Amino acid sequence: QYPNVDIDASPATTNSFTARSAYIVIDITDPSKEPEVIGEITHADLGFTTSTPTVMKEGDDWYLVFGSGPNELRTASSVGLVDLNGVVIDDREAKFFRYKLNEGDRGFDPASPMTIATVGQVNSFAGDMITQDWDSDYNDDAVYFGVVEGDELSPSGGLYRLSLIHI
Repeated sequence: QYPNVDIDASPATTNSFTARSAYIVIDITDPSKEPEVIGEITHADLGFTTSTPTVMKEGDDWYLVFGSGPNELRTASSVGLVDLNGVVIDDREAKFFRYKLNEGDRGFDPASPMTIATVGQVNSFAGDMITQDWDSDYNDDAVYFGVVEGDELSPSGGLYRLSLIHI
């Protein structure tokens, strides 16, 4: 059931490929059936994300929200600096992704629009997303997430809140 894997063990040839993270959408609506993969969500700006996604509700719409990861693994020692225990850095701005879920067959449409917003901090990537419905009206009011910022010599971070306005 798995695709064939092509392995090139010859160091004399060079093969170029792009690797990045993806989120798999699985249908688990009927517990008496085996889970079924119904889609994959990825984007060129997603990087190597470790952001745990969460579901966000606005009105009758449901979204999957998640953040971007670093675009490469660099540590202080890999760029000739003192090793800072493997600090992962990024030279891009952290991005927030919002993917509409209740589209198409079984709530997933690969052509569904994805909203992407930048956080505004250079050299950053996003952490886990958490939604909150403060007034218990079944609409999420805010998304909270952490961001790793900085560079090898001065790593830092921040906690961000994206306020949702209901019209």
